[in-house]
Amino acid sequence: MLTILDYITGVLDAVVMYIYYQTLYDKRRQDVSSVWVITGCIVTEIAYEIMTHFLLGNTSQGAFYLRSLLSIVTYFVLTYFYRLKLQERVFAVVSIMIISFVFEDGSYYLVSHITGVKDQMDRLPDWSFVAISYVKGLILLVAVLLFRAVWKRKERVHSKMYSLLLIIIPLLSCVLFLMPPCSEMIVSNPQFYITLMLFLFVINVVNYVLLGNVLKAEELEQKNQMLDDQLLRQKQRYDQLGEAYRDIRSFVHDTKKHFNCINECVKRKEYDVITAYTQEAMADLESRYATVNTGCLAIDALVSNFMLQTRSKGIQLTASLKVEAQRVPVSDYHLAIILGNLLDNALNACQGQLDPKIVLKIQQVENNAFAIYIANTYVPGPDDKVVQNLDEIDFIHGYGLDNVKKSVRAYNGIMRVKHEQDVYSVAIVFPFDALHYIRPL
Repeated sequence: MLTILDYITGVLDAVVMYIYYQTLYDKRRQDVSSVWVITGCIVTEIAYEIMTHFLLGNTSQGAFYLRSLLSIVTYFVLTYFYRLKLQERVFAVVSIMIISFVFEDGSYYLVSHITGVKDQMDRLPDWSFVAISYVKGLILLVAVLLFRAVWKRKERVHSKMYSLLLIIIPLLSCVLFLMPPCSEMIVSNPQFYITLMLFLFVINVVNYVLLGNVLKAEELEQKNQMLDDQLLRQKQRYDQLGEAYRDIRSFVHDTKKHFNCINECVKRKEYDVITAYTQEAMADLESRYATVNTGCLAIDALVSNFMLQTRSKGIQLTASLKVEAQRVPVSDYHLAIILGNLLDNALNACQGQLDPKIVLKIQQVENNAFAIYIANTYVPGPDDKVVQNLDEIDFIHGYGLDNVKKSVRAYNGIMRVKHEQDVYSVAIVFPFDALHYIRPL
């Protein structure tokens, strides 16, 4: 019975290792499923238990060094299920070894304190040795789950409720096996006590798996919501394009009307009337339509609409557009996503600023690059959270940057976000070969 329970400790240690590595790095190889990772952990840990079974109860220094060496090899082999650098593998092995040593010593103290069994002649009773392994495994599982809750909370992956549910059962399990009625069984009925530890361990693992599935469902729901939001913003970009097209049609209609009036004046030889009329017509056209004509529909439509919005909101706009339509290395679809989100981003950021200003530059850089630069006034308020790493964020000023980053990566572009001296700026550069270039559709 003790032999079987000893081998089962290998399975429990394998589960702890899997949770620890998934928490620490979460960089599992794409060609390896989680089932294979768990199976590999279990096989290596059981192999470790088989190789060290003859050392059961042996607490000598030689046995300690042999177990430590085999543990290092086992832990290091398991790191190859993950895409890690050498220093990351070493850190993972060293950290779990240190944690294991600490909790093994703590478990030995608890068991020996409760039972009064001490190390004699480098030996411990087999049942006491196995009990220490189970107590260490349970405490280590609690520690790893606490670490996961804190670590993932730092990354904003888990909610507070998830973290609480994740650790409440492990904590209750530790309280249970330390209570006097339960701890007394380690002396009166050690095999039952060890079996109870096994059941508690299994309950905690099942709790982890079930809560993990719940979390995945929540993450999928959040991703679906993000996709819906992205589709809505893209629809808004196309609506803007459509509105700009209607403005162009209206511009053509008004221009045709003005030409007809001028033509009539010429027929009547009313030249003085023509002068006054053309001045009035030009002022009317300039006030109603933005004069952007690069030849690129996405740029013309979005920037024209943006100019009208900044003018109506009293925002000072400085725009510089040096674009050759046939040398824009981004399709209209992705250009609409990039410009639409960033322009809305800048417009929204300027709301409530004392002296709002926006700088927009779109231009070819020599013969090998196409650049977009947007900067706007942004003085964070007392309630606004200051973001430390702007390149890593996906959400600021109320609009998402995730779609922008995807479109930039689609064309091997480089994107940099800065916030310096109350100016928030985004710079994007797309490399391209002007000599061997075909405009994407």
